[in-house]
Amino acid sequence: MKKSLKTLVSLAITMVVLSNAATAEIPQLNGMVVSSNNETRTGLWSLPKEQGGEWTMKFAIEKGYAIIYNGILNPGDNIYYETRCNAEYGSPIIYLDAYSLETGQKLWTNYPNLTFLPYDLTYNPYDARIYGLFSNSTNTGMVLATVSYANQANELTPICDLEGTWVAIAAAADGQLYGIQSEIDGMNGLLPNVVSSSLYKIDRLTGTTTLVGETGQKPLLTGSATIDPRSGRMFWTVGPDGQSSYLCEVDLATGAATKIMDLDYNRQVTGLYVETPEAEDKAPAKVQNAVATFNGGSLSGTISFTAPSTLFDGTAASGSLAYSIITNGEVIASGTTTHGAANQVDVTVPERGKYTFVITVSNSTGSSPKEKIEKFV
Repeated sequence: MKKSLKTLVSLAITMVVLSNAATAEIPQLNGMVVSSNNETRTGLWSLPKEQGGEWTMKFAIEKGYAIIYNGILNPGDNIYYETRCNAEYGSPIIYLDAYSLETGQKLWTNYPNLTFLPYDLTYNPYDARIYGLFSNSTNTGMVLATVSYANQANELTPICDLEGTWVAIAAAADGQLYGIQSEIDGMNGLLPNVVSSSLYKIDRLTGTTTLVGETGQKPLLTGSATIDPRSGRMFWTVGPDGQSSYLCEVDLATGAATKIMDLDYNRQVTGLYVETPEAEDKAPAKVQNAVATFNGGSLSGTISFTAPSTLFDGTAASGSLAYSIITNGEVIASGTTTHGAANQVDVTVPERGKYTFVITVSNSTGSSPKEKIEKFV
């Protein structure tokens, strides 16, 4: 049978898309390694950008006898939230742990109920909310909901019940939610018989789903998905059989999921997210030579720093910049400077104690990375 010109063009476009997916650089992806074939330490890891590349652990997570379900980074507070479940003694015990992304220190643990058990979570940059696929109260189905973990809160706001088995959710920069649903046809021994999976658009307000297309994958295990807010590319960790795992890129226009690389030692990765750069390329670089000086017992002193002579991407820069100095969440000094200039700024703190002074400079593109000085005053 002869193929039509339209079909041939469509095939050609598909081949170009697949080729681009295979060759484009992968952004830095991070996620929790929850199991592996080589006893990889459970924790938050940076994934390699190519097959055979290096895995780097950001910090360890102590799971005890529980099973880790999923996690999420909230960029607003720079805290990574991880949920685990222990059903060893009958009634499930749910643990919600909060870790400082900067230090890896566990900040606190809460014990929410079963409805807070997430199968996958995503941070939506459009409305700064966390959306997730959660268990219902009887653990017999799934619920789409938003959740707040800030300040040790346990606030779950259901949007709608979800039919079927959902294995991943991700939010685009414009607020659009995408979810991946598995189609199950009976059982294969003790395990579900997964025959296919499909990508759907999900309305973030109502939960209404719209089919995009089949992924071509058969995920047995719940994975995790994320969308790079800068490039708009969607990535998904897939566990098809419990014996292998790999990373896919998902075409948001067609639903097709293209395998990028195997995850070494069958590492199962959940709580996936794209590591956001410290600054935009054309924002200023970080300030240099930062020093806090307080003489004797005085609560007044100076913060000295040199404004950067380059932008964040390393290109030379000139012209004016705005600066700010923050401690305890309050701006204690601000003003203007120029690229490469030395600055000495008078500051005063309210009482004796240990302070962290945060210095940034900014231009029309955005703020520089933060420079921090710890000082007992």
